[in-house]
Amino acid sequence: MASFTFEVDPQFVRMMQKMANIDEIAPKMLSGAIVIVSRNVGRALNKHVGTYELMKSMRVAKPSINKWGWYVFVAPTGMSTKYIDANGVTRERKVPIRNAEKLAYMEWGTKNQAPTPILTNAMLESEASGEVERKMQEIFEQEVLDGR
Repeated sequence: MASFTFEVDPQFVRMMQKMANIDEIAPKMLSGAIVIVSRNVGRALNKHVGTYELMKSMRVAKPSINKWGWYVFVAPTGMSTKYIDANGVTRERKVPIRNAEKLAYMEWGTKNQAPTPILTNAMLESEASGEVERKMQEIFEQEVLDGR
């Protein structure tokens, strides 16, 4: 009867154990990536007249988990109290609207306003550059390979 022995590299076992604990790694990866996405959203908003109030209201959420997995997002907060009339003059709104609503009107348009895809363009820019994926990969490798 034949017998054999084998040895598993302890470094490999440690890496596998670290990868199994994704709930510690995922929030770090998302936190690193959302900085890039947030910057791209800010750039996209900065290109449009009248969005300074909206741009100042943008906030980054902390990474969270739900039944589908880990997520993070950038979203506007607060209310918009000003608008730009047809002549380009900034005026006070009679009734303030939520900044999220204002962003939705800009993104998809209204019957009187053509769409200005701010979030779509920011996400496409983030995806096309590959910067988000590189950052997440870098953090993953630091956590799994280096053990930081």
